[in-house]
Amino acid sequence: MKRRTCLRGAVALLPVSLAGCLGALDGEAEAEPTATSTRRDGGDEGAERTGGTPEPTPEDRERRRVLEFYNDGVGEANRGIEARESGTGAWNDGRYSRAEARFETAEGRFQDARDSFRDAIDASYGIDDVEAREVCDTASEYAIVMREAMQASQRMARAGAEGDVDRANRHLETVATLEREASRLNVRDPGTLQRILDL
Repeated sequence: MKRRTCLRGAVALLPVSLAGCLGALDGEAEAEPTATSTRRDGGDEGAERTGGTPEPTPEDRERRRVLEFYNDGVGEANRGIEARESGTGAWNDGRYSRAEARFETAEGRFQDARDSFRDAIDASYGIDDVEAREVCDTASEYAIVMREAMQASQRMARAGAEGDVDRANRHLETVATLEREASRLNVRDPGTLQRILDL
């Protein structure tokens, strides 16, 4: 009797988002303390001289937007991997409907990740940073490949539910090929992009 092949664990999780790495943007920051001194005439020089962090330039804000979008994409990709792992467990337990539902959730997460990475790519043109754009483009490609793998995983789960072992295993081979492709992509963590952007 032919046997259904178990689905192995996924490619490694992307690094988690870096908490607090972005800082606050204009309109979100708390007021900076004002450095004041008293003039000889008894007036306050605070209106003339302030201390603290200088105002971000328009390019600084664009750089932060690139990192924000990328950070969002990493978060969505990690949630996609979590849903994929849940689907894998259900598949290996023979719970095909549950597996298909979790793979569908994973597909949506990877689509959201791809959209965020594309937003980061678009924003990178505003700062003309080729290296940052390449990092974002690689991550976008990863999300696309993993989305395709999750689509194949859903077909696999449906075949399993129908008892078609041969078809299920053919889809499994497609999933394995796509995930190997994804694992070869050098997706960078947000901290690396942060350093590239000099933030």
